[in-house]
Amino acid sequence: MEKWRLIKDSPRNAASNLSIDEVLLKNLDEKGTENILKFNYFTPPAVILGINQTTNVLNTNFIQKNQFDINRRLTGGAAILIGYPHKHSQMGLSFFVRLNEKIPLKLSDKFKYFSNILIKTLKRLDLNPKYNKNSDISVNGRKIVGNGIYILKNAFLFHSIILLDFNFFITSKILKLDDPKVDEKLIPTSLKNEMKQDLSFDILENKIIETIKVEWNVKFNNKKLNKEEFKLSEQLRKEKYAKNSWILQKSENLAEFGSCFIPSEN
Repeated sequence: MEKWRLIKDSPRNAASNLSIDEVLLKNLDEKGTENILKFNYFTPPAVILGINQTTNVLNTNFIQKNQFDINRRLTGGAAILIGYPHKHSQMGLSFFVRLNEKIPLKLSDKFKYFSNILIKTLKRLDLNPKYNKNSDISVNGRKIVGNGIYILKNAFLFHSIILLDFNFFITSKILKLDDPKVDEKLIPTSLKNEMKQDLSFDILENKIIETIKVEWNVKFNNKKLNKEEFKLSEQLRKEKYAKNSWILQKSENLAEFGSCFIPSEN
């Protein structure tokens, strides 16, 4: 049985959450500590850009008026709103994993390997999820989970955003989606919409944990951030994630790293 560390973290602002994830990943890459599963929640609500996006895709006036955070993640893909209408409306899920013989070599297979856990979790909720080639997971043809990956030499971060709730009106304002004829299939769904009831975040956490235990034969040890991890993440937050030089940088200045999609293998 493999031992993993479990972190059920308190809700934090975007800069803190992102800096903690980067510190945990680099520690795993450099020191070879145990794999980690971490649950993330955001407060205040935050708009998180993909690594290669610019703020031109955002209605920054609307975001500032509503006092949402803006930040940028390590992986690619489109901007997301997380922590709205309340801090547990979306669940951030981070897997910090060492590269070894158990992990598929191909990028597309890595996505499938980790998405399979979420597929089986959603089936435990009596839903019928589908894995898509762009790495999303959908229910009834509409996105409910988005995935991304960032790979270092010895370890990688696989992260997911699970929509317990979703407000398309606010999201459309943030992303300047003013077309009233937008295809309904392009509008994400949520667990609340599909289950016709609210699902508690702690119930979903436990479903995910139980699925991992069964599928991967894992034993979890609940360990909070230690003093050194918190110190390093605070330093990184101040030096990187709290600075406009990171958040507002132009696309031509961005490195080509991280992935949030699977190219067609036809």
